[in-house]
Amino acid sequence: MTSALRLLPRGIAVVALISLAPRGVQAHELEPNDVFADAQVIAGNASGVANFDAGLQQTPFEPLKDVIYEFHDLLPGQVNHHLFNGWAPGFPVAAYIDNLVGGGEPDTVMRGLDASGNEIEFSDDGSPLGDRFASGFFTTANADGSVRLEVTGFADYDFDGIDDFFLTPHEVSGEYAIVLKSGPFGDVDFYRFVGLAPGTPWSAATEAGPLGFPLDTLLSQYDGGQTLVAQNDNIDPANGNFFSGLSGIVPTGGEVILAVSASVDPTNVGAHRYAGDYIFSFSYQPVPEPSSSTLFAGWLATLALLAAARRPQSRPKLTD
Repeated sequence: MTSALRLLPRGIAVVALISLAPRGVQAHELEPNDVFADAQVIAGNASGVANFDAGLQQTPFEPLKDVIYEFHDLLPGQVNHHLFNGWAPGFPVAAYIDNLVGGGEPDTVMRGLDASGNEIEFSDDGSPLGDRFASGFFTTANADGSVRLEVTGFADYDFDGIDDFFLTPHEVSGEYAIVLKSGPFGDVDFYRFVGLAPGTPWSAATEAGPLGFPLDTLLSQYDGGQTLVAQNDNIDPANGNFFSGLSGIVPTGGEVILAVSASVDPTNVGAHRYAGDYIFSFSYQPVPEPSSSTLFAGWLATLALLAAARRPQSRPKLTD
């Protein structure tokens, strides 16, 4: 029997009818589905499973667009504090150091802070700019629209100006540039599974795509108000900590909303530069197909309604 998996991007009622394969329904991710509002809609059916090929892509990188440069000096024993305001809360930002812009070529350490001063990002040698001793990471703007950074020298990992190995002021000095670039940088895939039976179990997982290269994914669940409900990075540590999985109970609305991104992008805003293919599977309580007797009863009821609609109405008698 052929069963239908209907892939319904926004504005399209029905895209395809797909036959069941041995592993379940096979389909393809449909772009654009990069944000919550554009989630790819997949309707439940009698198969109880949806398997399809998907992938994360890199956003085309424009080096000179939406870039902020600031030039600074680092002195021995010094920790520099940098504040950048005016960003949209939660907006993805790349923060890099270029340590080849002047003299000294400082071996930097950098961290990002939230609006309360708590560390949320850290990098020793993560920048694609400068030499291999420059720092850099992806982050997101704080709730107050700020990006807060601290820069010190190797090996001051607690940012107090003291070398953690020798317990003396760090000896790193030289000129550097902080480079901030607006995102997103990578892809996020949102999926909305609808028409499911409320109160029934569901499960979802990623696995290696057709090319067999493992993509380090992060799987997240949202409610209809775009609030994060659950998240999983690694479902099977014995399998290399690459793939993700979640399970739960279908909410009263009959839909489950999921997002797949790279493991370094916990807010699902594209703050990553990962790319690759993956297979996404979603299993759920099958939607029961109507039995032949139910179909026959419905057919008889329809005929009865049609007959009633066509029956001539009795006319009232006229009186003198």
